[in-house]
Amino acid sequence: MSLAPGTGDFYRDHSSENLAVFNVLRDGGENQAERALEWATAFGLDHPVLFDHDERVSRSWKDVEGKPRYAVIDVDLTITYRGHGVEAQAAGFDEVLRLLE
Repeated sequence: MSLAPGTGDFYRDHSSENLAVFNVLRDGGENQAERALEWATAFGLDHPVLFDHDERVSRSWKDVEGKPRYAVIDVDLTITYRGHGVEAQAAGFDEVLRLLE
């Protein structure tokens, strides 16, 4: 099960509110750009999908283990939320809405 469709819906619902949403994929092996495009297309995503080819971004969130990982970054580029797992999606969305108030 992927939570990507929910992220896409959230982006579409709030894209006019000074919000940037993106997915960071890892574990792609060869043809990473093609796989990221296929993944985004399969879920009908309108927001950017980035590929962390050397996992530098993933490792920078070292206090968050598991997949999927969620991070909310404010306009000052401060990470205000980090989490993982199914429940982290809703918590991340709540944090975004708090920051948009």
